[in-house]
Amino acid sequence: MKELNQFVEIKAKDLKQIENRNSPNQN
Repeated sequence: MKELNQFVEIKAKDLKQIENRNSPNQN
């Protein structure tokens, strides 16, 4: 379960980074 939680946290971070990249507010 611990490993799964770490995986989910990493995926969430990746998604946030992608959202930030795609958001027009960054430019």
